[in-house]
Amino acid sequence: MVWTEQSRKCPLCAQPIREHLIHHLRARYDYQKHYLALPQPAAPPCRDRAWGRHARMTAEERQVADALEREIAKPKWVYEHRLFAKHVASNPYTRYRPAPVPAAFTTNPVLVAGATALLRRELLTKAVDVRSKAAVRLLAEFLDVDGREVAEHFAQEVYAYLRSPCRDLSVYDSIVQYDTLKNIPPPAVLYQSRRWRPAPSPSRFRSLSLSRSRSRERGLDARPKELRGRDLDSLLSK
Repeated sequence: MVWTEQSRKCPLCAQPIREHLIHHLRARYDYQKHYLALPQPAAPPCRDRAWGRHARMTAEERQVADALEREIAKPKWVYEHRLFAKHVASNPYTRYRPAPVPAAFTTNPVLVAGATALLRRELLTKAVDVRSKAAVRLLAEFLDVDGREVAEHFAQEVYAYLRSPCRDLSVYDSIVQYDTLKNIPPPAVLYQSRRWRPAPSPSRFRSLSLSRSRSRERGLDARPKELRGRDLDSLLSK
């Protein structure tokens, strides 16, 4: 009977043990029956449990999770491929400013708000406790605790954003350009359904970049389609 607590198969013949055991045999019809407890259902696989939790997520929770994944997709791509934002001259036409000095943060609340928004996204403090082990591992990947390369990259990203006239990160992401190599595809696009759209081929991406550059040279509006026809000043003032 002790064996049945571990397995419901006979250790000698490997046949399944049914609902009872016969023991204390004294004669052909003189014995005792021991009825076994019903076996406990096996725990669902981890994948099923994870799916169950996902199914229990509310629509609002799924929307927040999807938005977070979409928001950090491009920064992950930038750091993964060591891409640096292209320099934009500071002048009234571009509305870019010189890189702020440290003292400017004490007198300009707009700079503080912009830096805070970017740092929150880059470090994911909205979703992750920065003191947790998971956050430490994440920061190590972003800031490269064993060297200065990624830390300097991070600082460059912060100052590139602060120099821009944008206050909405999504608007900044739509206009910032990076020096990319020919073999680096653009970042994948995550829709709300969490299905990733395959990235365009590098050749198509290069042709799109070239056409946009030519459009800028001709003075045409080369902003993404969803931003065309909207007041640029209203976008940059966000």
